[in-house]
Amino acid sequence: MPKYWYNVRDNIVKDGDDEETTVRKNFHRKITASNKPYFMTYVYPALKASTNKYQKNNEYGVSMRFAKFGIHTLQELKAYEPKTKEMEDYLDYYKKYFPVGVNPCVVNRICWIFENEFNEYLSKTQIHAKFDYSILKSNVSYTKKDYQDILNLYSMYKQKVKDYMFKSSFARMDEYDAAKERRILIGWFRRKCEEICSNEDELCDIVLDICYKRETTKQFAWDICSDVILKNLLKNNGYKINYPKMVKDKGEFEYCGENFVMCEKVIGGDEDDDIE
Repeated sequence: MPKYWYNVRDNIVKDGDDEETTVRKNFHRKITASNKPYFMTYVYPALKASTNKYQKNNEYGVSMRFAKFGIHTLQELKAYEPKTKEMEDYLDYYKKYFPVGVNPCVVNRICWIFENEFNEYLSKTQIHAKFDYSILKSNVSYTKKDYQDILNLYSMYKQKVKDYMFKSSFARMDEYDAAKERRILIGWFRRKCEEICSNEDELCDIVLDICYKRETTKQFAWDICSDVILKNLLKNNGYKINYPKMVKDKGEFEYCGENFVMCEKVIGGDEDDDIE
C-alpha cells in the first residue's frame, strides 16, 4: 500500500490538480478507512491493549451511570429497552470513538466466528483443572481470629482497589501517578495485615486460603505476600529453577532463529550452582 494513502492531507483535492490526480485522490479517500479494522487487534499487540482498555473503561462507565436501571455491562445496556436518551447518547459515543473499525468485512466476520466458537473455552477448561495452591503455602497453623480479621481487611481491599481502578481510568491519571498511588494503597494494606498477624508464614497461609478457596481475585495474595510465596515455591522445588540458555551450536529447541538449552540453577544455598 502506498505510504501517501496513510496521510489524509495528501489526498485532499487542490485547485492545481489535474483531472487524473483529482480522480486518484478521490478514489483513495473513498477506500481509506479512518481506523484499522477489528481483526488487526490480533496483529498489533498495542492496538489490542488500547481496544481492551477502551472497552474496560466503558464497562466501568456503564456500571456507574446506569446501575440504577440494573445495568452493569455494555451488553446489558445494548439489550435494554426502552433506552433513555442518555443511554442512546452513551452508545453513540462508544461507537464513534471505538479504536478499531467493526464493519462486517470478510476478515472481521471470520475473526468473530472464531471468537464466538472459543468464547469462555479457556475458563471452562480451567474449571476442570483446579490449581493446587498448597505449593505456595508455608504449611503452618493460624488462629481463626486472625483469619477473620484478615478476611474483613480483604473485603475493604476489594472495594478500595475498585475505587482506585475507577479513579485511575476516569480521572486521566498518568502512569507514574497511578503507579505511585497503587504502591501507597498496597503498602497501607500490607502494614495493616502485619499488624493483625506479624508472622509472615502464618499471614501468607491465611491470605492464600482466603483467595484460593473462593472464586475471586488472587491479586491480594501477591500484593501482600509475594516474597513469602516465592520463597515457598523455591523451597517446595528443592531450591531449583529452570531457565533457557542461548547456545551457538544446535540446542534442545529453537526460538526466533536462536538455539537454546534448558539449564537448572540451585538458589538458596551457600553458593548458587548452574547445572546444564
